[in-house]
Amino acid sequence: MTRKIMIDMKLNGSRPTKIPLKEKQIPSQPIEIPVHKEEPIKEPIVLKVPEQTKSFSEDESLRRAAVFTNGWQAPVSVKVESNEQKIFANPSNNKDQQKRLYQTPRTKKKVRLLGKPLLAIFLIVLILGGGYFGAMFFERTTITLKEKQQDLALDHTRFTASKIPQLPLHFEIMIVSDTDSKNMVLTESQDVSVSAKGTVMLFNEFSTKPQAISAHSFLADENGKTYKTDNAVTIPGYKMNGTKIVPGQASVGITAFLPGDAYNGKPTDFTISAFKGTTKFKKIYGKATSALSGGAQGLVYVLGSEQRGNLNATALSTFKSRLLKKVNAEVPKGYILYPDALSFSYNLDDNVSSKTPDASVNIDSTLSAIILKESDLESVVSKSILPDISDSERKEVEILDIPKLSFAFADPEQSITKDLQSVSFSLTGDVNAIWHPDVGLLRSQILGVSKLNLPAIFKADPGIAEARATLFPPWQKYLPKDLSKIHINKE
Repeated sequence: MTRKIMIDMKLNGSRPTKIPLKEKQIPSQPIEIPVHKEEPIKEPIVLKVPEQTKSFSEDESLRRAAVFTNGWQAPVSVKVESNEQKIFANPSNNKDQQKRLYQTPRTKKKVRLLGKPLLAIFLIVLILGGGYFGAMFFERTTITLKEKQQDLALDHTRFTASKIPQLPLHFEIMIVSDTDSKNMVLTESQDVSVSAKGTVMLFNEFSTKPQAISAHSFLADENGKTYKTDNAVTIPGYKMNGTKIVPGQASVGITAFLPGDAYNGKPTDFTISAFKGTTKFKKIYGKATSALSGGAQGLVYVLGSEQRGNLNATALSTFKSRLLKKVNAEVPKGYILYPDALSFSYNLDDNVSSKTPDASVNIDSTLSAIILKESDLESVVSKSILPDISDSERKEVEILDIPKLSFAFADPEQSITKDLQSVSFSLTGDVNAIWHPDVGLLRSQILGVSKLNLPAIFKADPGIAEARATLFPPWQKYLPKDLSKIHINKE
């Protein structure tokens, strides 16, 4: 038999709940379902099932009608029309725990999380903002400059240097001397009557006016031997250095009055015989600067022409190189010595004579050089090859390779003495001019400016050939206002 049934569920006096059940053939006999065998079932609970309820399957009716109390299945009675079906479950002594646990299932409501998009937006803004302000904190600008360079040439460009420091180009004079001897075996002999020769330095402490000494004037040494000057000479007047007299001086060659080797030697003090008995006698005097030699009489060995030529070659090579090395070692820092800005002289004993073939020939050599102040020379060269630039720009220009230029005296016969006050010369060769922009000034000019203004600022500096600027963060429109965050590099 198939009927529509309704199940009334009643538990502990609660209001019956009607549960529609599907139509199903219900057995007429009660079905006992033991749930727990350890405890006896004391009291059944009857569930009335009214007629004309919704049909249900047996399995689903049992599943839906199950009532649990305190973890045990409660007794359920199912009644169809006049028949009853009993379902027993373990009862609970605690009435509070026998409350009906079953209730109509409810659909779980979906909660819309409106806050999640806002939270995501907030986090994105926070990250972007933190990144922005972090980048601003670490902002920096790096500028790479390529300095302007220009190759220039000098072609016998004339310059004049002076010993006066206040003039544009300053020079100094260096003089080094040395005496050496060369042992030789003389191969020529002759009958001679030769007088000894030497050199004397004459001094003037008598007057501030020059004193003239004529050629062949007589001089006497401390031993009373007499000599004659080889040529006329003028001794400059003395000068005052505070209260001290600085005598004028001039060098002159002398020859022994009589021939023979008796005059060979090195006397020290000389007087001028013409001034004897006057106030000039002790105020105008001489001192030997080289030994007297070459005096001979009779058959002697002399220096032949071939041997003399060998000595000249030795003096020009060996002795000159030795003195030049000595001068280069003594050139002060900041000065330039050109190889041709010097003069070399030597005195070969022409009157070499010996009574034996073995002889020693003395050679006195002197090297005089002009050294130029490098900074002054760079300035005058810059003005010569770059006449149209301003003085402020000229301060940023460096002229390279100046020491490699060729030097030539304007006067090929130029002599270099201590009294030389000015000298003219020419320079020839290639130089490289390089500009060094003032980085400190440039940094102050670009401080805090818009990056759009940088090209105009770079173009205004004549020493900048090319420039590149890198800003961090990339979106930055203005350069930092902190000087320490602006870095300028040169290529």
